[in-house]
Amino acid sequence: MTDHKEMNVNRHAVYFGTDDQPMLGWLHLPPTGIVSSKAIILCQPLALDYMSAYRSMRYLADYFATAGFLCMRFDYYGTGDSGGFTEQDKTIEFAEYSVEEAIKWLDLSYGFKSFSLVGFRFGASIAAKVSEHTKLEQLVLWSPIDNGKRYLREIKALQATSQVSSSFHQLEAAGMVYWDNTQKQLADIDFTNLKPLAKKIVVIPRDDSKRIPKFYEHWQQEKLSVELLPLSGSVDMLKLAEDTRVPHNSFDTLVNHLNVDDTNKLDLNKLIDNKSKLSSQIKVNYKRYTDEQLKDVSDITEKIVVSDQSGVFGILTERDNKGLRRPCIILLNSGAIHRVGSNRLHVLLARQLADKGFSSLRMDIPGLGDTITNNPELENKEHLPSIQVYIYEMIEQLKSKGYHSFILAGLSSGAFYAYNAMLHNKDDSIIDSLIINPEQFYVNQNENNNANLAAQEGGWLYYIEQLKSPKKWKKLISGNVNFKYIGSIVLGKSRAITKKITNKFKSIETTSATSIKNALDHDLQYLANNNRQVTFLLSEQDPANEIIKLLGGSSLSRLEKSGYIKRIRIAGADHTFSKYIPMTRMISMVTDYICNTYTNEEY
Repeated sequence: MTDHKEMNVNRHAVYFGTDDQPMLGWLHLPPTGIVSSKAIILCQPLALDYMSAYRSMRYLADYFATAGFLCMRFDYYGTGDSGGFTEQDKTIEFAEYSVEEAIKWLDLSYGFKSFSLVGFRFGASIAAKVSEHTKLEQLVLWSPIDNGKRYLREIKALQATSQVSSSFHQLEAAGMVYWDNTQKQLADIDFTNLKPLAKKIVVIPRDDSKRIPKFYEHWQQEKLSVELLPLSGSVDMLKLAEDTRVPHNSFDTLVNHLNVDDTNKLDLNKLIDNKSKLSSQIKVNYKRYTDEQLKDVSDITEKIVVSDQSGVFGILTERDNKGLRRPCIILLNSGAIHRVGSNRLHVLLARQLADKGFSSLRMDIPGLGDTITNNPELENKEHLPSIQVYIYEMIEQLKSKGYHSFILAGLSSGAFYAYNAMLHNKDDSIIDSLIINPEQFYVNQNENNNANLAAQEGGWLYYIEQLKSPKKWKKLISGNVNFKYIGSIVLGKSRAITKKITNKFKSIETTSATSIKNALDHDLQYLANNNRQVTFLLSEQDPANEIIKLLGGSSLSRLEKSGYIKRIRIAGADHTFSKYIPMTRMISMVTDYICNTYTNEEY
């Protein structure tokens, strides 16, 4: 059995595809550079599944590389770090195009003629559709969306559970908008109507369902070479990103199951080492969200950036050298989601900012996305201490490219990283930090207990909203509620109010703050005394509003009046801006704030 802690794999980020439809991909191969002549292509899921399973897909590619294969994974055009946007409403055809381009590119660049597709969830659906007209060695369908109409019913049911009201009339759930044409193409997916051109088909059903897929029995009747391989792991890969677990045993089993004797080998050393086949820069199309009508713009450049010291991975988005004279915005990981941000927020924001002449870098801290850590125990963790050292490392990398001032921006745990990196920065290169819906500010919870505050305030806001409903009052009277939990919420709120009152009567000694005390009211003044700007960007109903008022004390209003602190509120948005309209509103507001604050010239 392969020990994932000891896997030695080379990974290369690469842009591929056509000039007007470029994509970001990753090549995984053994360090020898000698690989089987049969390439493996991973087809990733979409939306929330994509964000949750990203780490697992990276590990799966590593397992194939360890077994001697070249394995390629990538973001479909219109998703992730690739070019394009969902408003084009071609999600299905773009995904098929992306897989076909990957096959074509591996053939033309390295001479691969034999391919296997391994798809998870939506990726399995796309792999199956591609296999209708492309001959494959093996086709692996893990927890596939085999019936589009049933899937759309599930999405509509999920949309109905949303607590955020919206006047937006498109189907959207789990951070993805299903535009009209996409819904139509999804509804047409029915595996019983497909006949894959694969020598061998492996079906891995969901491990939380005992149902044998209908299409499996149909394909058996059609005399296709199909087998069922029960493996655990699909449920663990589809949890929220911070809770996911990589099914290492199942990956090892799958790779060994597919591993076939192959006497034909390819030596990729020269092709990979000279970088002639690896593109590290693309032009991307994107949408302007600040105009009344969305406009397609295509003069933005994105580049792969890797820090020299620790291999911190990032994508730099810029327009031209004019951006060097302005602050570069560094977008930090939110929760355990990789650099694209929740619902692709960072990608869309980066390209919007570039249109206005501001460069930005979206980066992965160690243990998230594609910045690999030597300690797997640090993977998928939030609010880690000392992360600022890696932010400073990337800042030095950007300084070597000509940038000289920086704005840090982060949502949730990314806000924690942005705040602390600014607080402990020893020079004046970090001039502002966009603190978006923060949950806590310090690692040491003994004094401020910020993590519990986030839960307390979230619970308080939830129950206040529920009291507006007569049905909820009926439930309360019937006794069918958790009174112990409600009591803890009320007690916590009482303590918060007491602390808030106490802060009002504090001596204004913070005005002379000369050192860091890990107390928000004091440290905000410390930042102001060092001429640092702090900008809070808050969803209107997010618990962060109360947390900041509670912990900021008298310093908050005083510094707001003096201009060192700004608070920007976004109506109708949830914690992660999962809805389309609030997300586009947030992108516009951030862009307007940065443009109005840091340039007086038209771009």
